[in-house]
Amino acid sequence: MANPEHVEKLEEGSVVWNKWRSNIPNIKPDFRKAQLNQMSLRGANFKGANLERANLEKADLDGADLSEAKLDGADFTEATISEDQLLKANYIGAKFDIRKFDKIYKEYKERHDECSKDVRRIGLALLAFAIFCFLAMGKAGEKLLVDNEVKIPFADVPADFQTFMIVGPLALLLITGYFHLFIHELHRYRGLPQKFRLPFAFNLDNPFAKWLSNLVFYFLTPAVLFVFSFKSRVLPVTGDFWHYSSWVVAAYLIYVYWKHNLNLKKTIWGKSGSIVYGLILLALGSILTEQFRERPIRLAKEAPLAARDFSGWNLKGLQAYKANLKEANLTKADLTEANLTEANLTEANLKKANLAGTNLEYAKLSGTNLTGANLEKANLKKANLFRANLENTRLYYANLTGANLEKANLTGAILYKANLNGANLTETQHLRCNQINSAKALNSKTLFPKYLKVSIIGDNKWTCEEF
Repeated sequence: MANPEHVEKLEEGSVVWNKWRSNIPNIKPDFRKAQLNQMSLRGANFKGANLERANLEKADLDGADLSEAKLDGADFTEATISEDQLLKANYIGAKFDIRKFDKIYKEYKERHDECSKDVRRIGLALLAFAIFCFLAMGKAGEKLLVDNEVKIPFADVPADFQTFMIVGPLALLLITGYFHLFIHELHRYRGLPQKFRLPFAFNLDNPFAKWLSNLVFYFLTPAVLFVFSFKSRVLPVTGDFWHYSSWVVAAYLIYVYWKHNLNLKKTIWGKSGSIVYGLILLALGSILTEQFRERPIRLAKEAPLAARDFSGWNLKGLQAYKANLKEANLTKADLTEANLTEANLTEANLKKANLAGTNLEYAKLSGTNLTGANLEKANLKKANLFRANLENTRLYYANLTGANLEKANLTGAILYKANLNGANLTETQHLRCNQINSAKALNSKTLFPKYLKVSIIGDNKWTCEEF
């Protein structure tokens, strides 16, 4: 905003203003967004002044010194001013009837054409890279999970899925940022006739070309980032980061689009209405995107995932019937309400994993490390937990009907309200009566280690003694 002291002094007239400036030679006058329209500013010293977006409509500037002045966005419509005065200033971006000034018009057009070429070249690079990303991520989510790779288009070269989910969006943002530097520069040439102002696709001034240009300039990058967000949602940190980043980028580019293309009212209500509209649009989009992100991944029967590293991954609701997860690393993974029926999790590492509500019926968990895992309400009916490490595992309300827990380590395991009907607990390590007594159900078919004497005295009633 303009310096009020400078504006007040200028309003006293050019003679007073010039005298004041001569007494303070090092001052840099600030008239940004100042309302100087219809003022008599003949012979005023504006050397090095900042007049960006100042309103000088119909002002009398005859003989004024505009050397090295910044005029970007300043409005000189119908102002009294000469071409020689403007040539001494940084006039690119100023608003005036440029066709009255031959030298300026020629330079405007030359610089505009050069910038337009850069915009088209970088715009095509952005479009090509966006298509490249779409093709690379063309596999379904389950394929990316199973294969753990992204096939680079045209080169037929595989890339690591996790790496591409980081490098791809970063490269896209870099190209977009560089591209919009030129877009911003191009929008400064407001003095040219309307047909020259924007670099429409293929230089065609028609509705489709304008639509296509605006799509590439402002909406392509957010669209690709949303795809990255959706595809990388299973990855720890990365998915959420790109999810929220995509909305920040979308909001910023929508704002830039409005600024460059729409004649928004300059009133408080006009600006407020635009902001509210943008927030509603972003909120609706966010809700819809979140719904897509919550859709569980469904793998084909017996999916080969042995020895894979899924530590910290978001696999909530994963449908992996009979999947081979032998020796897989699922440390701190979120497998809430996943279906792992008959899955092979032999020797897998599920330390501190969240398996709440997970269906592990008939699953093979022999030698699995479940230390500190959450198995609340998990279905472990007839699961094989032979030699599994269940130290400090939470088994609240878990269904362990017919499960094989032979030689499992149950140190500190919480069996509160767990169903132990028919479970094999022989030779389990560190199983205590307080754990058994907290269970919901057990019956005569439940097998206990020799150091515990459990007597059934009725339906879901028993006594337990330790030796």
